[in-house]
Amino acid sequence: MDNEMNKGSAFTGFLQEFAKIFTMICLLMSILEKIITDKFPDAPETSSIFSLGGAGLPYSAIFQFAALALVLAVFSRLLFFSPLESKIPYLLKLILLTISNLFATSVFAILFKWFPLDNMRVWIIAFLAIFIANAAAAALSFLFVLFENRKYNALLDNYKKRHANYNG
Repeated sequence: MDNEMNKGSAFTGFLQEFAKIFTMICLLMSILEKIITDKFPDAPETSSIFSLGGAGLPYSAIFQFAALALVLAVFSRLLFFSPLESKIPYLLKLILLTISNLFATSVFAILFKWFPLDNMRVWIIAFLAIFIANAAAAALSFLFVLFENRKYNALLDNYKKRHANYNG
């Protein structure tokens, strides 16, 4: 039964990771879509993501983002919630996650014509955006762990004080 609960919680964790990544991608791309189509009127002709010209994201792009989020969730779960997790230093996991995100996003961008292949400026901006998003996510994760550690250390200190009083 314990194994079944672990499978269930692992699957739930995977679904939560997928939902988090998918939501972030959709929100970020919705904001970028509006900004880019306002500043670059030719964006709808050069990218399938911006084909609606500022009126929103096409359904096809949303489904593509869902598939990308699924792939990224797999990478994330493999690096942070698998037997590999304890064997790889945290910084290396973050580097591997960033590289896997860049690779997966590049494959999707090529397959679904998100960016013109011959426009290096767009690719550099995309890679920079992915890197910044990963850095922000890593910083937020680090802060979350830091605050959680402080909270649990305070609870442990409180427990030790109470326990010392009972034995005293």
